[in-house]
Amino acid sequence: MFLSLFNSFASAKNPPLIFCLQDPPVWRNRLPSHSGFTSFAPSATGRRPQVAFYVFRSLIDMTTITPIFTGRSDVATLEITAPSLFGTTIERFHIINCYSVWGKTITERTVAPALALPLSSFPTLVVEDFNIHHPSADPLRKYNSSELKASFPYFSRASEFGYTLLNIPGVHTRFPIEGSSRSSVLDLAFASSDLVPFFQEWATDLPSTGSDHVPISIRLAHPITSPPPLAPNWVRTDSPHLEPQLKKTKIPPPSALPTKHAFEEWFDVHLGTLIELLKIHTPSCRPSIRAKPWWSRLLSTLRKEFHSSSRKARTSDDPQDRVIAKLSKQGYFKAIKAPKAHHWKSFLADATPRTIWTAKKFAVGRVAPRFPNLPDATSPQEVNQALLCHFFLPKPLPIVPSILRPYKGSDPLLPGEITAALRKCSFSSAPGPDTIPYSVWKRVHLTAPQLLRDLLGPLLNLSYHPVSMKKANGIVLDKPGKPSYDSPASFRVIVLLQTISKILERVVASRLSLTARTLKLVHSN
Repeated sequence: MFLSLFNSFASAKNPPLIFCLQDPPVWRNRLPSHSGFTSFAPSATGRRPQVAFYVFRSLIDMTTITPIFTGRSDVATLEITAPSLFGTTIERFHIINCYSVWGKTITERTVAPALALPLSSFPTLVVEDFNIHHPSADPLRKYNSSELKASFPYFSRASEFGYTLLNIPGVHTRFPIEGSSRSSVLDLAFASSDLVPFFQEWATDLPSTGSDHVPISIRLAHPITSPPPLAPNWVRTDSPHLEPQLKKTKIPPPSALPTKHAFEEWFDVHLGTLIELLKIHTPSCRPSIRAKPWWSRLLSTLRKEFHSSSRKARTSDDPQDRVIAKLSKQGYFKAIKAPKAHHWKSFLADATPRTIWTAKKFAVGRVAPRFPNLPDATSPQEVNQALLCHFFLPKPLPIVPSILRPYKGSDPLLPGEITAALRKCSFSSAPGPDTIPYSVWKRVHLTAPQLLRDLLGPLLNLSYHPVSMKKANGIVLDKPGKPSYDSPASFRVIVLLQTISKILERVVASRLSLTARTLKLVHSN
């Protein structure tokens, strides 16, 4: 069912950016992964997650995604933050995902109305398997008193706080597979008054996934009206046209006694010119949300037959149609298992010491990332500030003279030093904010050795590191086995510096190492 849900959007022109699952499949307390998506789910002690989000990674690159958990396994909130959402001045957007079941009595549900439909001053979307029946969602259904008593508090609160029901009245969302009970509307979606202007469509026209609940698509105006440019695909750089341009490029030296501001400007201009030249000759990455090497045309045909028979069984009263739908479902999923097993065996047979860890990751699965749930931080900015204050204590700013003067003991930077530094750099190292890997700088240096020498040499000569070289990306990772994740101490930060800055650092480290050995400041061993 999980794969069928994602496959149901395979032919869509605009695939969804966010999946909201209720009662998701969990194996060994881990959610299944899907290519191109990042999953978020609450981690309540001793309980499996009952709700989950799958977010397309392009949306994560465009916005700030913050999952908010309250210690419950059946409720989760996803906060999307960006400077101008929906092309307006709005900066926050919430999606609340709930899974409610019967409580202690027939009229009670496990997720209370106040928790499912909170008071909100910004756009909020509530999607939930409410397990309630109400005339507003299904006007033709005959209701008993207990059903109305259970659903009234939810619709009363929705009306009080300005929520609008997005469901099309009378369109059922649950069709029991066994056929012993009638179809109904259990999956409801509500939009706050601030979100209603951006709502476009609620539909159930997607192919069946094999579940008794049909997949529902909710289309809103795209939250990012001006998405950032795609990342460069450095592997496919047009080297034949780039190399002559690199050889023609010249970097003039800075002035003899530059001011701090003038030197910063000189460095940023020439580094920016070089990076722009590289990007002009590099195509952009084309993101793909799914790729299954084991897929075949036969599986596509079986999937069409399965979806066709399932649609017919939902609208037909003939028991034979239900039998055909059940058989087509069994045949489709059985046909999937065989090529997947064959592909897995082939992958293991050809595994190398480098890929064996990939095989282990596929076999064991990946633990859903735990997000910092800090008690005093309720927004992305507050979480960011709390982590920065914990990991990076404030330091006094260094005193920099207004006029930069050459350091008399500095030796000129040689191309051989840059070559030696680049030789120690790994192609697989993650780049920093500039997204330029070491392989690009190796190609630049091999083509035009004078460029990096003329760009980085004045930094050594003047003993100054520009501010633009100190920018970095911080990747927050959770420490496994912690009893709780409500403190920054339960996490660690990996800092990804710009690769060109790390090249210069390697050169300086090599010089310091040579000086220490020459002066016998370190042991010979």
